Amino acid sequence: MIFKFVNRFFYIIFFLVLQKLDSQTLIAPGNYFFDQEVFRLQQISDSNSGFHSGLLPSLHFGMNYQKRSDDLKLDKKNYASRKLFNEDFIELRKKDTINGMERDFQLDISPLMDFKGGLDLNDTSGEKIFQNTRGILIHGGVSEKFQFESVFLENQATLLEYQDAIAQQSKVIPGNGRWKNFTSNGYDYAMASAYVLYRVNHRVFLQAGHGKHKVGNGYRSLLLSDNSFNYPYARIETRFFKNKIQYTSIYALLMNLTGGDAKIPVGTERIFQKKPAAFHLLSMQLHKKINLSFFQSLIWTKSDSMNRLNLDVSYLNPVIFSNLALYGAQDSRNILTGVDLNLKPLKRLMVYGQIVVDEFGQKNSVTNKTGWQAGVKLFDLFSAKGLFLQVEYNSVRPFTYSSTDPGQSYTHYAQSLAHPAGANFSETLILLAYRYKRIFIQGKMNYLQQGLNLGTNYGQNIFVSDFNPALPSQSLYQGIESQTAIAEGKIGCLMNPKTNLNIYAGFLYRTQQIATGSNPRFCNFVFVGCSTSLFNTYWDY
Repeated sequence: MIFKFVNRFFYIIFFLVLQKLDSQTLIAPGNYFFDQEVFRLQQISDSNSGFHSGLLPSLHFGMNYQKRSDDLKLDKKNYASRKLFNEDFIELRKKDTINGMERDFQLDISPLMDFKGGLDLNDTSGEKIFQNTRGILIHGGVSEKFQFESVFLENQATLLEYQDAIAQQSKVIPGNGRWKNFTSNGYDYAMASAYVLYRVNHRVFLQAGHGKHKVGNGYRSLLLSDNSFNYPYARIETRFFKNKIQYTSIYALLMNLTGGDAKIPVGTERIFQKKPAAFHLLSMQLHKKINLSFFQSLIWTKSDSMNRLNLDVSYLNPVIFSNLALYGAQDSRNILTGVDLNLKPLKRLMVYGQIVVDEFGQKNSVTNKTGWQAGVKLFDLFSAKGLFLQVEYNSVRPFTYSSTDPGQSYTHYAQSLAHPAGANFSETLILLAYRYKRIFIQGKMNYLQQGLNLGTNYGQNIFVSDFNPALPSQSLYQGIESQTAIAEGKIGCLMNPKTNLNIYAGFLYRTQQIATGSNPRFCNFVFVGCSTSLFNTYWDY
């Protein structure tokens, strides 16, 4: 497919004095496959650095992993090759020293892109599917105290049939914001994020921004994922006992895509209903091979008919589980708790898992809202450097993440804060990747079995109230049974590790069978592209 690049002038006005990190920290959890190289280096390290991998993005200042020794060797005097293959497009330094010494000032600017085109071989209309994303990344810092990062992306795209159905139902693009029409069948949408980080001392970090977070070491997270759109937040992180204990509190302002009955003057932009949230994570490095974390989230009462927030000091309470004891799991303030476990029994083996508890009632009652995850990661499989294998299983009972008041569900911007499929499902995932120098191969297969609502409340749709369930006794897969199988593969070349700029070709196969007598839905998508792969967009469900 020949891409039709749209030349647009875009800009970002964002100027703050900021701080340098030894490794660039992104606003959101980065591309999952490319991130595994960082986790591989941390996994095989013999040192116990106090790196808590169960919360992303990480605010660690000391993660100065060197690039692989087998990376492409370049002529350092060749400006063009350095910029294309190894550096940010613009790199400004007030003072720069060797051997990793601190720099007084740093500012890095790089263009971002995602150009993709392809065909669905099952679509007899022959419609061309494309992605046209342009953007910019600004990252920098000064002294030992401040750091910042800002991203802006402008997107136009056409979608596969099943993706189009998701976008039409939710009115948003997964992981992004609302869309508007582009041509007759396309979508136009944007994404902007930023943060400022202040390091009070080696134990206390303060961060404010507009972004998202992820809890856990899996491909999915059942506690808090990067599935949804960005949200405003303030983050306070403290470390104790040589970083072996890390305590994080995140205060966020989420939104429901409803006006909440607020009266909006004619001719003004619609104001969406707000709902404050608080997330707390206590991560304990019990041993260099064992990490145990406890999690609590609180979705505070949504705004009133005038879109006013009614907060009190309980919302700001930073002590984990104390609000659970105060209000209980079934309070109108939606409280969710969980546990995350990460084990490293062998140098190149990681075993991980999560348990999520929204409510804990009798075995088959609607208040038994629980889920669990189990998985393994193998790095340098069969002693082949760069060969990665991951197997993961997720299971979530009906009505988990939902609330009696739909406005209090565990959601943001018409998207789940946890698993994109909602609830009432089980899922098996297999991820396989290999990298040799800058050539990479990535593959992913997942099988999702789920009970759908389809007009009746069986507990799959977390935006629907749990007050009037369709069945008196709740069991997994109840409702209209659906089975979805997805296989995706890519082969490509990593052009620039600084921004994950890569060129690639791949395929996506998806089939869904719904027990309604209808024929299975098939998708056979072949594509090529060029992308700075820094973020995750989850269409795989």
